[in-house]
Amino acid sequence: MGRQNPREIFERYLRLTAQGVHDAQAIQNAQAMPLTGANAQAPAASPIATEQLAAAPPPTGAGTGQAAPEQRQPAPSPAQQSAASQAPAGQPSPGQPPIGQPPAGQVPPGQGGTAQMDTAGHYRPIVFLWPETSFPGYTLLQDSPRARQVIMEWANPADAGLIGALRADEDERYRNSVLALAPDGAVEAVYDKARLVPFGEYQPPFIPLQIVPQGGMAAGPGPRTWHLAGIPAVGPLICYEVIFSGEIIDRADRPRWLANVTNDGWFGDSAGPRQHLASVRLRAVEEGLPVARAANTGISAAYDGRGHRLARAGWGHAAVLVVPLPAPLAPPLFSHFGQAIPLGLSVLVGLLAGVAARRRKPA
Repeated sequence: MGRQNPREIFERYLRLTAQGVHDAQAIQNAQAMPLTGANAQAPAASPIATEQLAAAPPPTGAGTGQAAPEQRQPAPSPAQQSAASQAPAGQPSPGQPPIGQPPAGQVPPGQGGTAQMDTAGHYRPIVFLWPETSFPGYTLLQDSPRARQVIMEWANPADAGLIGALRADEDERYRNSVLALAPDGAVEAVYDKARLVPFGEYQPPFIPLQIVPQGGMAAGPGPRTWHLAGIPAVGPLICYEVIFSGEIIDRADRPRWLANVTNDGWFGDSAGPRQHLASVRLRAVEEGLPVARAANTGISAAYDGRGHRLARAGWGHAAVLVVPLPAPLAPPLFSHFGQAIPLGLSVLVGLLAGVAARRRKPA
């Protein structure tokens, strides 16, 4: 995809964000589906862009995901939850506003949270996702209030933005994080990756030589559920944390949907991104939760709680996916018992095999 400077990458993300939020609102307005029973208060649709961008929570029913042409002029407005994918940054299109200036006809900055009601009067919020470590600034996003404001100005009137970015903690240790941005650009919540990649993000203690720069990153405390203003409870996941079956959500505080951000660029166009994506689908089924996934170079996708694919942006393609995410299912059996189920089945099969072997033994 070639080398791109941070400004070009940032501008591309802004345009994709505006486009996704606009398209998600269009779906929201067209579908205006009633939310009833377990679906009440479920998030609405979500845009997913190839270059890692996502926006919007789940609406009722499995909506149809659609990829919007990257060249379309953005005209942001509220949508629903989404996840972003991958795409190379490019030069600003003719007629595009300069960086820091949102497209014309946008709601004044800081006045997000205007997602519309559906026919049953339920609130349908808008959330967008950027992939893992996607913020390209020369400074950290946590130290860049103007950059955060610009992001949310372009995303107006989204209710929240989930941005993958590096951050530094109070001990000056780097962390691989997701920052939740409020409509005014304030940092509403932070999630730090708990499962770090050995030799890449941290150095195993049994290695006597220093091989990871600066000793690696600091790990977070583990699965968390965010309760953001006006947004259905969400469980953030970074990269390969999603492969750890039974360990992806806070059991004491079950989320209503999962947001997975990742950077699979280092795998190239290999089996890696496909295997990683397959794990996302399995986790959706195990937990009965819809998942929106934003991947830097792909593959970005969204699944419902039964593992049905709602939308997909292939590896290496710039695109925006707008996906109405459905409500979560009731907690399935695996969500209650986790790895005890396969362990119990293994023990049972072993006992049955032993009994069968004894019966076949000659007297």
